[in-house]
Amino acid sequence: MGFGRQAGMNGAGNRKWFGAMTSRLGALLLLLAFVAICLPVSGSRAEEGGDKKPVVAGPTYIHFTPLSFSVIGTDNRIYEQVSISLVLELAKGKSETVLDPFTPRLQDAYLTALNQLWDEHPVGTPPVTAKELKEKLLAITNGITGPGVVAAILLSGIDERMR
Repeated sequence: MGFGRQAGMNGAGNRKWFGAMTSRLGALLLLLAFVAICLPVSGSRAEEGGDKKPVVAGPTYIHFTPLSFSVIGTDNRIYEQVSISLVLELAKGKSETVLDPFTPRLQDAYLTALNQLWDEHPVGTPPVTAKELKEKLLAITNGITGPGVVAAILLSGIDERMR
């Protein structure tokens, strides 16, 4: 049995079958051409004066590398290791390059503030709250970058490991 040939088909049957398939293929190509013509305007035509899609400008987020520090206990030994992952939400219309010159100073100030916050909350006292953490870091950020650059500080993770 050959490809495209079925048992019991003679040469005339094959020609009939091939003719029907060619006709269907022609109709399919015609349909595809029609669909292509009716599709929405392409990007090149839109630049020539057609309708342009509005750009959705959502917030820009900057993910900091995790900030890690050690908490020293009352016996001058490391009590715990803390790692915090921060995400800064930039103010509307600000791009991520606006933070580039401030990044080293921000990381240093954040680590210093985080150490102070954990020192202010020794073992046995209420822990540092997310609200307290965010408010402190946003105040530091605004002091370094100026107000209106960062809209919010978001916490993407806090990991505390007792030693």
